Amino acid sequence: MCAANQRSNGRQITRQCTGPCRRVTFLWLERRVAPARPVIGTTLSRMKARPLSPATRDRLNIVFAPSDRAEAERLLVNECGNNLPFDQDSDQYQLERVRYAAMKLSHGKLDGLRQAIELAKTDSRDLLMGAGFGEDITEHLRWQPSGYAG
Repeated sequence: MCAANQRSNGRQITRQCTGPCRRVTFLWLERRVAPARPVIGTTLSRMKARPLSPATRDRLNIVFAPSDRAEAERLLVNECGNNLPFDQDSDQYQLERVRYAAMKLSHGKLDGLRQAIELAKTDSRDLLMGAGFGEDITEHLRWQPSGYAG
């Protein structure tokens, strides 16, 4: 058995062997649903909603019908942003991965988008895996939607 250095960043534990193998292992911490309360001294109502990045808006315009775009944008900005677990400090570009995943799984339907956002609120990792963005942190950048299901 190897001796190991261990670090935790709140979401995962990283262990690196100090012996000759230098193996690195990651242990994901179990997410627990906490009771509703202010997030580190900041209430959700005072958190600033992050607008869509230009690339997110471009994809939204492809995925959703013109009549649904305003509502889809409202949902992504207000419901799929800094209110998500572990994304309180994320900017509009850091939120792209989860927002792209929600749009991809919605198939251009507002009800689908609402369901995807609810999944993200529960555990965004499930949403990312469902969209195929869970294994590679840059996979969402390669996603180019083909058009809305109008």
